[in-house]
Amino acid sequence: MLEAWRALRREPRAPERGRLLVAGASSQELRAAGIALEAEPGVQLTGRLEPTEFRALLRRSRVFLCAPRREDYGAAQLEALADGCMLVSTPAPGPYVALQIARRLDGRLIGEDLAGALRIALDEPRPGYAELARAELEPFSRAAIDQRVARELLPRLLP
Repeated sequence: MLEAWRALRREPRAPERGRLLVAGASSQELRAAGIALEAEPGVQLTGRLEPTEFRALLRRSRVFLCAPRREDYGAAQLEALADGCMLVSTPAPGPYVALQIARRLDGRLIGEDLAGALRIALDEPRPGYAELARAELEPFSRAAIDQRVARELLPRLLP
């Protein structure tokens, strides 16, 4: 992901593309993994965030960038989609529900070429992406889950 960001920072439009915010890890954890972000232009480390802080950050963001090696569900990615972010991701094995949704929303943003996908998200976003994402996420809403439990689960549990 950092290499993709660096590639975009070398392009003439770099200043208008904003910042890469890195959440979920401390600078010590990243340094232990051989990643030093302190001197990276256009990169800001937020560290670990409380869930409400993370969601507030998502609501202020345009793109959620990730490159999982395996993804069991994609909860953070689903939250990003729900909060209006475009999802840029590499494919990953596992159930990764958010990946299937992101492919339907804009397949150009999914693939191994993170720099290209990120460039598209920032420079050529699909109109109405956030609204389409909200529609795709309707089956995950509390109301939809409550209906499904009442209609399908409870009748099987209660005689």
